[in-house]
Amino acid sequence: MRKAWLVIIVILLIASALFQYGFDATPAGAGEEAEENLPAMRRLMDFLGGVRQYLAYNLYIKNDKLHHLYFGGLQEEAELVPYLILITWLDPHYVDAYFVGSDIIYQQGRTEEAIDFINQGIAANPESADLYAGLADFYLEEERYEEARKEFEKALQYEPQIYTRNFLLRGLAASYHALGDDQTARRLLTEIVISDDVQRYTEDLDYDQVKAIITRINNIMKEIFPAGDDAERSF
Repeated sequence: MRKAWLVIIVILLIASALFQYGFDATPAGAGEEAEENLPAMRRLMDFLGGVRQYLAYNLYIKNDKLHHLYFGGLQEEAELVPYLILITWLDPHYVDAYFVGSDIIYQQGRTEEAIDFINQGIAANPESADLYAGLADFYLEEERYEEARKEFEKALQYEPQIYTRNFLLRGLAASYHALGDDQTARRLLTEIVISDDVQRYTEDLDYDQVKAIITRINNIMKEIFPAGDDAERSF
């Protein structure tokens, strides 16, 4: 069953590529017949694109089920990577496949391959805050702090769907701290405190949610204004 599924995917990919080539190769000024055929070819390409997106979606759902049922840890999931790569071939705008796939690759210790794969995702999705942040997180782990700073700043230009904006600010603050710019790091942490405090008063939160926000604010304040021996180790 799995082999049949893969065969269907390959056939559709080849067919799509051939039709795309024929569409792109139509010479300019090819006459009325070519012009009459263009709408039909466009509809066919739209249909094939829809099929590819549908296959990508279903393949990702299957991968997600495998993750939860049989794995559960990214370090153990190397065999899922080819499927995630295939998803990005089917639909280059499937951000989650790049995000998860690059993380699995990174957990295998293949750092440059992970960075290359997530950069492919960024090239196809240049407004994905989450992919910039994922790349920045890799750089932070590798102690490539200037590169991490740049990617976190790019991420903050767009709206994240996976990470929170506060996560991006914390990552950027950590990058600045590692680069020795504690003043900017404190300013960014202060932005998080203000954002959390506004959320506490403007949103309809239950007791546990408010308590969690207050705890987070207090912890960040300790980072901004450390006391005693902690002052030598923190900002």
